[in-house]
Amino acid sequence: MNFPVLMQKLNELVANFFVVVPFTDNPGPTGAFEGLIPTVSVVIGTVISLSIVFAVVSYFIYFPVKKITEDRSSKIKNDLEEAEKMNSNASKSFKNAQDILVSAKTEATSIVATSISQADIVKNSIIDDASIRSKELIEAARNQITQEREQFAAELQKQIIDTSILAATKIVEKEIDSKANKKLITDLIKELEK
Repeated sequence: MNFPVLMQKLNELVANFFVVVPFTDNPGPTGAFEGLIPTVSVVIGTVISLSIVFAVVSYFIYFPVKKITEDRSSKIKNDLEEAEKMNSNASKSFKNAQDILVSAKTEATSIVATSISQADIVKNSIIDDASIRSKELIEAARNQITQEREQFAAELQKQIIDTSILAATKIVEKEIDSKANKKLITDLIKELEK
């Protein structure tokens, strides 16, 4: 049975109970106030019909609306709790992200500082190695020059001696043995060096 048919039957039932009967036993004024005071059957009918209307309204309207309201209230409460949890988690995540960012910045600064100090160490090591290598090369060049100079001086001395011997033999044209000749020339060179 649908709701409009039920309401129509309820209206017929109420109409049958609310029959207005004139109240004649009342010694008061007549005319305009006649039938205003209900009879016992009207009061009982009114109470019964109101009880039926209350039961129908409670069953079809009040309890479903109350259940919908409670469900909605529960859903809103759950949504608020979930939103608070999500907000709390988001705050924790944001704080963690900030901590990670600060840690990353600190680590990056440390890495840069370490890299700079290591680069300085490597630079100084390269400079020191280059300096040592250049000193070694210079010393080797000096030693080679000194050696070549001594060798050149020895060769020059030998050539001078040989030339002197040759010249002395031609000039003197004497026969002197070569040992005595070399001794004379060596003595001559020593005197020249002084």
